[in-house]
Parts: sequence; C-alpha cells; structure tokens
Amino acid sequence: RPLARAMSRSRSGGGKEEKTRRLRGEIEDFCGKHQLDERASRIMTNMHPVDVKKVIGTPFPTDCRNTTAFVVSVIRKVEQEVGRPQGYRWDGRSWSEPKARRKESRSRSR
Repeated sequence: RPLARAMSRSRSGGGKEEKTRRLRGEIEDFCGKHQLDERASRIMTNMHPVDVKKVIGTPFPTDCRNTTAFVVSVIRKVEQEVGRPQGYRWDGRSWSEPKARRKESRSRSR
C-alpha cells in the first residue's frame, strides 16, 4: 500500500517542499530545452510560481537568436503586468495568485 499512498499524495499536489522541488525541476527543464544561461534560471527560481507558469507558457518566436534575452524580456513583461517591482523575490510561502494591486491610489471618500 505505500505506493498507493505516494500516488495519492502526488495527485493532491504534495507539500510545499514537493511543490517547490517540482517547480524547480520545471524551470531546469525549460532552461535546458531553450539553452538559457544561469541568469535566466536564477531569475525564474526567485519568481512567484504563477509568474513562472506564464513565462514557461509563452511561445518562442521561430527565429529567436538570443533565447536568454527573449526570456528575460518576457519575465520583465510578466512582472510589470502584475505590478511586481523589478527584482521581486518570491518568499516561498504563497502558491496562489497574489491579490491584484490597486492601480488607482486616490481615496474614494470625498
């Protein structure tokens, strides 16, 4: 029965450590597949998982000459779209979609 328990645990997503290990594996596979340098890998490792999935899901242009530069530009675009500061480092705690930041800073009460 240990195999059944291990299988059910993996289906439910596992613990935080397992999710982190799996995410890092996906990042390594992505970086290897597209021959990205250490810089891109390091940036992606520090990103929020939701953002990493967006980067991984972005299709590459057919005539991409510098895959690392392309991925870094996608990373910056994703971070900007969700309102994260450049150089944002994920704390490793929250796996869900972060709450959207309010674009408008004015108070509504008048």
